[in-house]
Order: sequence, then structure tokens, then C-alpha cells
Amino acid sequence: MIADAPEKPSSPAKPLPPAAPRRARKLESRVLTPSQRELLEALRRCVARDGQSPTVRELMAEWGRKSSNGIYNGLRILARKKYLQLIETRPRATARNIILLPLDGKPPRT
Repeated sequence: MIADAPEKPSSPAKPLPPAAPRRARKLESRVLTPSQRELLEALRRCVARDGQSPTVRELMAEWGRKSSNGIYNGLRILARKKYLQLIETRPRATARNIILLPLDGKPPRT
């Protein structure tokens, strides 16, 4: 007969802390993806050159994109990360209603 080997006592597994959803982790930080950084730089170039916020079409030309949807999404993400502020006065006038925020994320005093 074969004798059963004594079982080794196992240490209880430590539970892992719950992770934040991926989307929430990205939005919490102000770290920009390369694409978001390119959009912000294109926006800053347009404002420096023209003295006002560009239209979506101007941003498309400056950034080298063919779709306005990417511009709108990028602007919303930059607003959530506190790099700019969108003033929602008219639904289709998003691009001319942009306020670039300083690096600390606080709106400028008026």
C-alpha cells in the first residue's frame, strides 16, 4: 500500500485591492497621450498665430486630420484633464469657444 503524503499547510492568499476602471485611471491623471499632446500643441499654435480659438476645420487642417469627430473627442478629453475649458453656448460652436488653461488647471482670472 502507498501511504498518503501529508499535506503542507497552505498560507491563505492575500486578496488584491480592487483596481480602478481603466477609463477612470486615464482621466484621473493629466498625462497626455501622444495624440492628445499633438492636438493641444496644434491648438496652441493656432491661438498664438491668430489670437483666437480655431474652428474645427482649422484644427483639422493644422493637426492633419480628415475627421471632425476626432477633434471633438480630443477637445472633450483635454477639457476633462483640465488643459482647456469648453464653453457650451451653442452646440456646433465648440471650437471657437475654447479657453486654454494654464498648466495648474485653474481658469484664468477675469
